[in-house]
Amino acid sequence: MSDNPYAAPQHSGPSYAGGSNDGERLRQIAVWQKTLIYGVLCNILLFGGGIAAGMTGATKLVPVLQVLSLCLSVVMLYFMFKLAQELYGTIMGVVCTILLFFPCISLITLLVVVSRASKDLQKAGYKVGLMGANLSDFQ
Repeated sequence: MSDNPYAAPQHSGPSYAGGSNDGERLRQIAVWQKTLIYGVLCNILLFGGGIAAGMTGATKLVPVLQVLSLCLSVVMLYFMFKLAQELYGTIMGVVCTILLFFPCISLITLLVVVSRASKDLQKAGYKVGLMGANLSDFQ
């Protein structure tokens, strides 16, 4: 603390050593991050399956894969909002969610939010790999 009563308040960033609420917050961040990562992977697989189905002549399967991809995208919008809201606040959560509707910008937004979640989890002492943090570490 500064001795100057007129000094601007200082913020040192999020504190993770506080209470039991921080552990639950970090667990939620890890779950949302892992869900987004697996959602992107599933979307890539559905897209590849649609291409393969179209090339092999199984055209009746393509609309089913497209509907599954649309449903997965809606779920990913929700989890992006929840993760960005927890990391940046409600307004930035809405902005990040809206940015997912624009090609290329959506990938950059996803990368920024997921990497920020990784940094917060690593700062708290959790090991974060390519597919996110191990959820068994949070029990």
